[in-house]
Amino acid sequence: MSQAAAANLIEISIGYLSEIENGKRPTPSQKTILKIATGLALSGKKKTDFLSLATAERITAHLGKTLPPETIDLMIYLQVWAPHIDSQTLNEIRQRLYEATSKLHDSHTVNYGTHQTSYQL
Repeated sequence: MSQAAAANLIEISIGYLSEIENGKRPTPSQKTILKIATGLALSGKKKTDFLSLATAERITAHLGKTLPPETIDLMIYLQVWAPHIDSQTLNEIRQRLYEATSKLHDSHTVNYGTHQTSYQL
């Protein structure tokens, strides 16, 4: 499919589509992502995967300056695969995270650059 045909289906300009495809624009808004998925007639697993990957890109762009890369990798992995993981496996993952963090103090403050977060464990 040509860019012109895709842009027409998605109802966005050819230039904007080209900039998205070439990484010259940040990940589009959720509204535009949905327009792309609908315009390309994605459904079922393909649509879910597409939306998950786009959301993962948005997470990376938004949090990339405030969280360590390992945390972002974990968030992206869960964002992409969580819809396909059964609830028992997700509960096991959650339990292991709780166990891994139980060694930390009751209250923990994290400072990555200019972002500071305090939370109770």
